[in-house]
Amino acid sequence: LPKLWEPEAVERIAGWLWNEALGIEAHENPRGRCRYILVDQTLARAQFEVLTFTPEPESNATGFVGTQGVTGELHARIDDVFRADESLRDACGLPLTEVNWQNAYDAAVIMTWKNYWISSVFDIARQALGDAAVDNERDWYKPFLHSAYVVAEDQARRLIGLPSAIENDEYGIVALAYSSFMHIAVRDDPSPLKAWRNSYRRLISEGRLRPPFGAD
Repeated sequence: LPKLWEPEAVERIAGWLWNEALGIEAHENPRGRCRYILVDQTLARAQFEVLTFTPEPESNATGFVGTQGVTGELHARIDDVFRADESLRDACGLPLTEVNWQNAYDAAVIMTWKNYWISSVFDIARQALGDAAVDNERDWYKPFLHSAYVVAEDQARRLIGLPSAIENDEYGIVALAYSSFMHIAVRDDPSPLKAWRNSYRRLISEGRLRPPFGAD
């Protein structure tokens, strides 16, 4: 795993970032292209980062542990998740035979920081393109990040046979609502958050869908 941070690897990532930034600038729809990459990289970040959270709310800077669908319970079973998810192992080059709790945790931390770095670049580009609200609480990206955590945890729990962390969601309707945010985010809506809320206004008003950033 240290090879991910060797100078050559960092240079490759930096070069890729530069090329993508130039591609966004030259694209016929720069904002849409930037959103697409940001969503993709955020999902990549979330699948690893959600494994590093512990049940204590202060265990993550985003403050989402303890909100709907984000428990921190996967931290104790990171090795089980890595054994069950080949895509995680492939992403960080961790062979199945080398999976144990410590190796899996180290891989999750490294990949979280790698994808955080990449997604932060495109988040800055997004804001530069005017695709952000003035009031951060009304901006779409932080709510989207929460949804990405919920989806990542839900998928991981299913892989290792844990029940859903979303109460009273036996049919997966609330989990599906969170998952749909990624599809809405890459559309051309001026406000993906508003579009997502409007799509699930009933679930929110019933108290079944409880995004931590409120209903308005």
